[in-house]
Amino acid sequence: MRLGDTLLGAIFAIVGVVLALAGRSLPNLPNQAYGAATFPVVIGTGLAVLGLVMAVKGLVAGGGLSFALEDWGRVPLSWFRLFATVGLVVLYVLYSNDLGFLLAGTALLLGVLVVFRAPLLPSLVIAPLATLAVAWSF
Repeated sequence: MRLGDTLLGAIFAIVGVVLALAGRSLPNLPNQAYGAATFPVVIGTGLAVLGLVMAVKGLVAGGGLSFALEDWGRVPLSWFRLFATVGLVVLYVLYSNDLGFLLAGTALLLGVLVVFRAPLLPSLVIAPLATLAVAWSF
């Protein structure tokens, strides 16, 4: 998928404004002028300003609000893989507290490997070993 600079800049500007506004509600540290809100507000403001600059430059260049699908976007299997990966991550977030990292991480990695058509037997070996390696390294 390819977005023109005007559309992409507008999206970044909107996300930046939302981030800055959401960050403003976070509390400050006691007896300090800054706190948890500082970083999201700075990042959101910068993102909004740079997104606006990008959108204006796109308009000046005559880009308009262009949107085009790349070659991969015309293949239904690619969209399935995209949504399956996002779905697996959402399932991981929902169930990792109940299952624990080792089980949920192994299931996530195994699911991703299967979705991307890795051979099943190596996937059954790689998923738990890679999850153990990640758990051990942290």
